[in-house]
Amino acid sequence: MTYNDYKQQAIKDLSDYNYLKSSIITLPKRIELLQNTFSQGGYSLQTKVMSSTTTDEKMIKHISQIEQLEKTLKYNTLKVSCIEDALSAIPEKDKNLIMSFYINRQRNSVSTLARNSFTDRSCIYRRAQKSLEKYIFAFFGTDR
Repeated sequence: MTYNDYKQQAIKDLSDYNYLKSSIITLPKRIELLQNTFSQGGYSLQTKVMSSTTTDEKMIKHISQIEQLEKTLKYNTLKVSCIEDALSAIPEKDKNLIMSFYINRQRNSVSTLARNSFTDRSCIYRRAQKSLEKYIFAFFGTDR
């Protein structure tokens, strides 16, 4: 991967961070819901239902959906952990800028950041770029 690929991936990861954290809360509930509907349907993971192939197909589809959600949960948990580890490795002022600029970005956030720090917008963009470079180094282990 080139540095620009790392940069694009880092921006995407940071933009998706809040959604990934939310999925870590909702996915176990969805898995539990599917498991409950599975057991309420008279199916059991331990016993094979002796019925039509349509019922077997439904059971297989249901089990594969649960397995897919479990894989997604494991992946998202690991991804959030890596993002948080990388964020904790950079200085607090860079972390705050990344949080404001990439993770919790709001309308007119650059103008607000510039006004609050008594600088211009171009300075905020430069500082955000330097903070992102530190994050990329902490996350991917590579610098420019």
